[in-house]
Amino acid sequence: MEYTDARGEVQNEGKSKFEVQLPMGKYHVRTAVSFKCTKNPGSNQHYYMAVTTGRFSVAPAEGIGPYRQVFDIWIKDIWGETGSIVDVWWPKIGQREATVMFSDGLLAGEDYEFVIAKGPTLGNPEAKDPETGDYWCIWEDDSKQIETVDEEGNTITVKSKYRLSLIKSDAELRASGLMLPNTKQNAKPGDHFFLINIEMPHQYVLWAEDKLQDYLEVELDRVDDENPTFSAKPSAIFCESFEEREKLRPGTKIRLHNNQLIGETDLVLYINNPDHRLQRRQTPSRVDDHGVGGDGSE
Repeated sequence: MEYTDARGEVQNEGKSKFEVQLPMGKYHVRTAVSFKCTKNPGSNQHYYMAVTTGRFSVAPAEGIGPYRQVFDIWIKDIWGETGSIVDVWWPKIGQREATVMFSDGLLAGEDYEFVIAKGPTLGNPEAKDPETGDYWCIWEDDSKQIETVDEEGNTITVKSKYRLSLIKSDAELRASGLMLPNTKQNAKPGDHFFLINIEMPHQYVLWAEDKLQDYLEVELDRVDDENPTFSAKPSAIFCESFEEREKLRPGTKIRLHNNQLIGETDLVLYINNPDHRLQRRQTPSRVDDHGVGGDGSE
């Protein structure tokens, strides 16, 4: 007996029992029989072969219940709102295919998407879609809790608020023949997730703004130094000659030192665009013996 998996490879050849995980659907069983003739192949004898097939039966493996196309996760109160499931969830998911994606753990991956299940008979009668009449697979369930660490490093206990049934993903079905999650690849308590295809609540926007403001304040405190405004003027004593003034050109480095305004470390500046202003000295008028002012000539 053999089973051909999703990759076309033969599995469990010759075994009377084998386990396989299949997605929901209708399947047909096909048998193949082969035999080997040990007589002289040149003889003219005819051989007849009778094949009797037993009854095939499909049953859950030991210790495993009936196969489900969905799996459950328990989540804390992510909305911070009171009211019925419909009142809290409808403004966010509405007619959308609200989808869970994990950000860490074995189910994290850009191809691993798990849609919140819903249907006309599947789901919680108290979580009825007001428009389609489908039942969301969302229940209030506080039966689970985990210990974790908050942002300040304190150990806290977080209780569940909701239980969601998610549709299993076939992202790895072709490669491994298994749906996700399975016994080898599954989520664990404490894994983080996020929701896509939802209407972002306004409260989430406010929380994000507060978080960004807190981050900016922390980063600002690291580099927040009050620098007084001042101006520096070159001294005529050090720029009296033409040669000294010629050194003040673009790219020249100037160090400013002042313990009171700048601190112990010198402030280094570079000249970008010097502006040289020349002033013509006027020769003072001379008064001759006749008391007449002139240009210096008699």
